[in-house]
Amino acid sequence: TQVINIERILEQYADKVRTHQAELVKLDNPIRFVIKQIDNDTLLTTLPREYNDCFLTLITRTDPLRKSELIIELVQDKLLEDIKTNALDI
Repeated sequence: TQVINIERILEQYADKVRTHQAELVKLDNPIRFVIKQIDNDTLLTTLPREYNDCFLTLITRTDPLRKSELIIELVQDKLLEDIKTNALDI
């Protein structure tokens, strides 16, 4: 399923995110998921809104990156490319 594909992709980036002091968080108004630095709240990448349901399910179920110890430089284009390539519409 899409959630499993996204989960596998995120696992590949989890160590980079933790090493660079970042976390995956959900923002409201409008709802979106971002990767941001923990120490200064700098947004590093915004994940495409069409995957919101998938990320909501993933975070609720496994919380893989949230509140980790911690991306000054997440290879964001590669992450988004992997997500788009491996995720099917829900």
